[in-house]
Amino acid sequence: IHALVLNNSKFIPGSGDSAEKPFNFHSDYNTKTIDSVLEKNSLCIAAHPFVPVPFLQWLFVKRGSWNIEDIKNNAISGLQILNGSRDKGFLDGYKIWINLLLKGYKKYIYAGNDAHGNFNIYRQIKIPMINLHEKKEQVFGHFRTGVLINDDKNKNVTNTINSLKKGNCFLTNGPFLNIEIIDKKKVFNMGATLKANKCSMKISVISNPEFGKIQLIKVIRGIINSNTEEKYFIIENLSKYKFSKKIDIENHSDCYYRCEVVLVDENIFAMTNPIWINT
Repeated sequence: IHALVLNNSKFIPGSGDSAEKPFNFHSDYNTKTIDSVLEKNSLCIAAHPFVPVPFLQWLFVKRGSWNIEDIKNNAISGLQILNGSRDKGFLDGYKIWINLLLKGYKKYIYAGNDAHGNFNIYRQIKIPMINLHEKKEQVFGHFRTGVLINDDKNKNVTNTINSLKKGNCFLTNGPFLNIEIIDKKKVFNMGATLKANKCSMKISVISNPEFGKIQLIKVIRGIINSNTEEKYFIIENLSKYKFSKKIDIENHSDCYYRCEVVLVDENIFAMTNPIWINT
């Protein structure tokens, strides 16, 4: 399986699925041992964990998929569920992420596209050493992870990685999206946990003519150990480029809140990581 590691000063080798040596399927590290080589300021994410593995890649190089127990590992900060296209891998990853959240696991979501071999276009081995398959997906910058850093004077690698590890980020292919919870004049960002029964949430959305007007905003609440999420706050047919609003929140159970935004073109969207509230 593939992992995305950022800001680790020491190189972490991976092998076994490159077909450079016949019948060599040995993997240097796995999800049980990867934390032994991860440094304190590094970040490890499950790379496109639920994208179906092509049959020939499974057959020839034994390439596998992440499972739920792999994701639960504390060394794994979260899931890169959005990998260059809104495909089956994204939809499956989205559902599994929600299931983990409802069970009480604090895992974050990220977006991007394959870096190794896919140079600004989807390019994948069809038959090892024989031919490749290409299509116009995984274009650089099309899907992005927006990272929020509170200290404007210290926008550096360390603080960027720290924000990503804390889940203070959102995924998007267009609009800016942020949620904050305010309790007793203290601000809690995406990825944070607070204790409160009554508080407020600030929602901020920004789009522009390139991406289109905001159509739908959903604030979603998940009660821990429940089976499904619930829509807590919805605005439809907004038709604006900017939106900012505070809403009141009242809690009687341990839960989390997150937000999703869809533009007039429903293929352009953004979604946040959660903020958890303990009562």
